[in-house]
Order: sequence, then structure tokens, then C-alpha cells
Amino acid sequence: MCRYITERYKGNKHLVGINYFLEPHADNPVNLQPIDDTNYFNFVEELIHNIREIDKSIPIIIQPMGWAYPDKFSGLKKFDDERIVYSFDMYFPHQFTNEKNDSTYPGYYFVKDSIIYVDSNYLRNFLQPVIEFKQKNNVPIFVNEYGGIRYKNGFLDYLRDLHNIFLDNGFHFAFYIWKSEWGEIDGNSFDDFNYQKGTNSSTSKRTNELMNEFQRVWKLNR
Repeated sequence: MCRYITERYKGNKHLVGINYFLEPHADNPVNLQPIDDTNYFNFVEELIHNIREIDKSIPIIIQPMGWAYPDKFSGLKKFDDERIVYSFDMYFPHQFTNEKNDSTYPGYYFVKDSIIYVDSNYLRNFLQPVIEFKQKNNVPIFVNEYGGIRYKNGFLDYLRDLHNIFLDNGFHFAFYIWKSEWGEIDGNSFDDFNYQKGTNSSTSKRTNELMNEFQRVWKLNR
């Protein structure tokens, strides 16, 4: 399958890289026994070998096991290929970014059997495994997805803090356009992640504080 994808899109100037596996995992809710990291790394090695037989230059985006969480970078292998981009997804804390509740940012969250206060300092420490991996191996880092429910209390501050951390550490990043889920293209029905509507849960406007923040970082020379 991956060889077919590579052959089909080889030489396409619109592609900056291909992520063959999104959020790789083999645990609940898939109901499979967890795959050992060594087995996964061997599989990635085979993937790289097959792709390079077809295309020597296309960047291959690789994510760690465990839903591509940042903490998994502490055990991630650096592969012997100069055009590998190492990637993670950033939906943390999940209770704030993805769940409809009254949680706020900054705020207190239950994480790994403890109550912790999540603010910009905590987020920076949370991403430390990625930062250290980048510094040690001198490789490009790509935040494949990030974002959250746009009208949660403090979401704009959360967005700004993430952007500052990404920029400080030279990460590349792209937010996920959830507004087009399940074939919908106008973003009016499934609009919790439609940032063109701003932070108000019922307002429809394309010039707003969220879009201003995205445009701020898009316009930076870096």
C-alpha cells in the first residue's frame, strides 16, 4: 500500500512529505496486545527501505507508538535516513482540547493519578522529550496536529502558549481542520473546531481573535 502511494505521488510538487501512519498504536480501544517498540522500529525500517526504492527524496513523516504522544519521544529511535521528519500530535490535556465540559486553561487536571496544574510551564515540560530528541539528533520536528474546541475558556491563551513553545524550539506545525469531518465542507454543523467562527459558540465570523493568532505566526519570518 505504501509503495503504491509513493509511486502514485512521486514528483508531486505540492507534497512536502508523506505521513504513512497516523497516531500508530495497538492497544485499547483496538483490543490488541501492545506492540513492542522494537517490532515497530523494525517495521519502520522496512517501510523506509521500500519507500526509498521508489523515491529517494520525499520526506517520510514518522510518529512514535502510543498515539504519537510527545512523551513517547523518550524512547523513539533515530532512523538512518537524512529525510525523516519526526512528528507528534498535541491534544493535551485531552479533557480541555476535545471534551465538552467546563474545564479551563490554565487549570487543574487529573493526569496519571495526580492532580496537576497545566499552564505554559507545564506544557513546555510536557514537550521536553521532543525538545531533547531534536537537540540530541539535530532532526526536523513536525507537530502533525494540534488544536481544540474553540470556545473553551482560555483556548486562545492555550493556542498562544503552544505557538510560542513551537517557535522557540524550531518546530514545524499545522493545526487540524476538523470542520470538514465526515464529508462536510462548510463547517456549519460540526463546528467545534472551526476556528473561522472565533471563540464564541454561536458567532459566525472569519475575522476573529483565533484567526488573528494563526495569521500572526503564519506571517513570521523563520
